[in-house]
Amino acid sequence: MIVFTAHEPAVPKPDALDRAESIVFVREGFSVWAAVFGPLWCLVNGLWIVLAGLLAITLGLTALVGLLTSAPAAGTVVSAALNLVFGFEANNLKRWTLSRKGYRTVGVVAGANAEDCERRFFDAWIGEARRSGPVLGGAASAFATSTTPSIRLPGQRSREQGVIGGLSDVKT
Repeated sequence: MIVFTAHEPAVPKPDALDRAESIVFVREGFSVWAAVFGPLWCLVNGLWIVLAGLLAITLGLTALVGLLTSAPAAGTVVSAALNLVFGFEANNLKRWTLSRKGYRTVGVVAGANAEDCERRFFDAWIGEARRSGPVLGGAASAFATSTTPSIRLPGQRSREQGVIGGLSDVKT
């Protein structure tokens, strides 16, 4: 099972189809592609600030290792460690970049694969819009409402319900 977070621009597009197309899904967890091809992964994903930071850290660590030791294996170990750390943090840095661009997290979804996660997200999104907003009928989309449906994140309290299964239920 894989988990994705869904992000929407701060100002959603008025057309329902364009609005759905503007939602960005970011996978949780380790990114093999970012660990192996860090700078190229940053370029492909448009993470310019992250790329600059990665290059600065790489150059700084390379210079530091060169000054502190003459063992060639030390540079390889430091480079491998940096790539490993970047692989674990890459998707968080992608979320950070999206938040800097004004995107907001609108949901978390889990599924068997990326397509399943998208389907589950939009099924919940359309269902919530049908419950909270007027359905225009005909060819009009059910999620063409002016507000974003509230999809609760794990650990987030609902306004009308208490926490179910939370630590607040534990008696000491």
